[in-house]
Amino acid sequence: EQLDQVLAPVFDIAAQKAAKKLCKGLPAGPGAASGKICMNAERAVEAAKQGPVLLVRQETSPEDLRGMIAAEGILTARGGVSSHAALVARQMGKVCVCGAAELDIDYKTRSVKVNGSTYKEGDYLSINGTNGEIFAGELKTAPSEIIQVLVDKKLDPRKSRDFKNFSQLMDWCAKATKMDVRTNADSPSQVANAIAFGASGIGLCRTEHMFFEGNRIDAMRQMILADNEVDRRKALKKLLPYQRKDFQGIFKALEGRPATIRLLDPPLHEFLPHDQAAQRDLAKKLGVSLASVKKRVEDLHEFNPMLGHRGCR
Repeated sequence: EQLDQVLAPVFDIAAQKAAKKLCKGLPAGPGAASGKICMNAERAVEAAKQGPVLLVRQETSPEDLRGMIAAEGILTARGGVSSHAALVARQMGKVCVCGAAELDIDYKTRSVKVNGSTYKEGDYLSINGTNGEIFAGELKTAPSEIIQVLVDKKLDPRKSRDFKNFSQLMDWCAKATKMDVRTNADSPSQVANAIAFGASGIGLCRTEHMFFEGNRIDAMRQMILADNEVDRRKALKKLLPYQRKDFQGIFKALEGRPATIRLLDPPLHEFLPHDQAAQRDLAKKLGVSLASVKKRVEDLHEFNPMLGHRGCR
């Protein structure tokens, strides 16, 4: 948990000094987050499509999970560091402040009152889950100093006390460990980040993850829906440059370190949409009938997806 704290985002120092501190709660999920106030899960999910949100509740329950996933951070007036909000936030790596008893949260008026000020849903608040502080307005955040040194390369390691301490701890670990630690990584950037943090290689590179991004999923679906070898090979030719570029980047980032590469694993129906609206969009995009998309999904569905075609990879 202490390592999580030093790796979490932080507020820009100048912005925090100029900000209005409202009150303090219990630090329940390390890091810094700013966002628009949203007081229920549904509105948080919708608002998150437009920008960062904070889910603000008297206390959370399992029905708030969708909103917690969508939010940058979670703020509650009740509960402690073992409350539902705190446990779920830490599990998901979300910034969280709990038990801020000075907050008067009114669901009917969709407002938060604190120390004589009123903030309505849609207004910005900022929370520091590392020390529990709550601020008015939107505060600029920055990656932790360790991230700035290792990943962003924007900070001189000699100027960061946090990085020096982190580096010393990692040196002690390296001397004491009797095993290597490898990473799960599916892209060059993920590999580079893992190597920067000391990974000795890739434990698992899941090639199917390479096919879910942007235009790649369209080509993958075109291949699956093709009803002849010519069209199937045509779709695969679109995928080849993407995968080749990914592996070139991965091997370059590894600099000779080992990698375990898993060939296509999921059943093919997992690459196709299952709700009718998405199926209709896919049919239109590929110039095929909705009925043909539905039939292909049904044909590919396996009774036990742990076996079947995935065992042939």
